[in-house]
Amino acid sequence: MFVQRQLNSMGLDAGPEDGDLGPRTLSALNRVDGIPPDWSKHRKVVWFIQNLCESNDIEFGEVDGYWGHLTEHAFELLVDRLENHREAVTWRPEELLDTNPNGWPNQADIEALIAYYGEPGTNQGYAQLPYAHRLSWKLNTRINRFKCHERVIPSIERVTQQVLDHYGEATIRELRLDVWGGCSVVRKMRGGTNPSMHSWMG
Repeated sequence: MFVQRQLNSMGLDAGPEDGDLGPRTLSALNRVDGIPPDWSKHRKVVWFIQNLCESNDIEFGEVDGYWGHLTEHAFELLVDRLENHREAVTWRPEELLDTNPNGWPNQADIEALIAYYGEPGTNQGYAQLPYAHRLSWKLNTRINRFKCHERVIPSIERVTQQVLDHYGEATIRELRLDVWGGCSVVRKMRGGTNPSMHSWMG
């Protein structure tokens, strides 16, 4: 219904706002400037939402037509802004630094993070996975490696090997330990203003 309301507000005549992606709604969607004509109707809907997020300066990742956790969170913010007329509240207490006896950089201490890891998105490499992972937003697509900060690659490879040794592939699949939700992406923390740890780690 949200997409239909937005299309109707743009004068594209999506028909009744009933949540049904029927011919009239699809016809309206196809008249949106820039929408890839050869994509499936569901991917076009996601593209339209991502495009709205982009025009409203809401972070979501890439305009790729795939519904991942970043798009889902961005969609919630978009609905709040356009329909509930509410803006996101910064709720992380970034000004409060926790004590850190181990000396690891705290995610709220940006200067320490940059000193240890480098600028967000830098010093990246690929962690090789001992068993295939499935994309959470496209389960028939598998990966065997993913991008992350070079400092955490040894830990990731060691832990995933231990998971494989302990469970085996069949149990991993049953427990969905092979469902992969994303890697390094430069973005702000949800509800905050500082870069997320995802900007370095994945």
